Amino acid sequence: MGGAISIRRNPLWDCYGTVMGPYGTPIGLYATESCPPSADTRSPSKQPRRVPSKPSISPRASTADSSRITLPQTWTNNARVVLEDQIHSLKSLHSSVESDIMALRASLENVRDSADVLDTMKDLRHNFVEATKSLGEQFNVISDNVNNTCGLLHITVVCVTELQNYAQSHHQQIKTLQTSLDSLSASHDTLSSVVENNRAESRAAHNMKRLTPHEWDEHSPYIILLYGAPRFYCKRQ
Repeated sequence: MGGAISIRRNPLWDCYGTVMGPYGTPIGLYATESCPPSADTRSPSKQPRRVPSKPSISPRASTADSSRITLPQTWTNNARVVLEDQIHSLKSLHSSVESDIMALRASLENVRDSADVLDTMKDLRHNFVEATKSLGEQFNVISDNVNNTCGLLHITVVCVTELQNYAQSHHQQIKTLQTSLDSLSASHDTLSSVVENNRAESRAAHNMKRLTPHEWDEHSPYIILLYGAPRFYCKRQ
């Protein structure tokens, strides 16, 4: 542990130096009692926690490298305290970084969810556009059907009007036919009576054929149709 931490002296002042960590990183400052009080221009935040009275310089360090010396156990303890404080700070920073990473991951998940929502919205918008197009086409078809239906209704109205006119004309013809039928019925009755009269006269003429000459006094004069020509029979004087 004693050889892991060393001091690198400041080239401007012999009484100052930098405490170097095991990986060559500076972890504190070094000062000896030989430094004058007026020469201490360091900020309080950079002053080490504990300053020993005087470090002991190892001959091996002076022979190997005149700019590096080995610290005593008290300086090692101080450096350990500084390292522990820095480790604690790093752990706190690591926890904070982990919290930030978790928050970033949550934000990333939210962004992914938002992206999924955006994709869903895009799909819905596409479906809405397609549905609007389909509705427009259906509306055009319905409009054409309405126009065709209006045309058919107009034709139907015209046909109904023609049928009404034809019905009225037919009704008038029916009345005329009924009048003609009545006239024919009257003519039929007249003809029937004429036929009946002709039949009666025919029967009378047929009966006159059977009369004897002495019976003519009772039935004369008669117009008898014999052989298509009338003959007049008169009473005898």
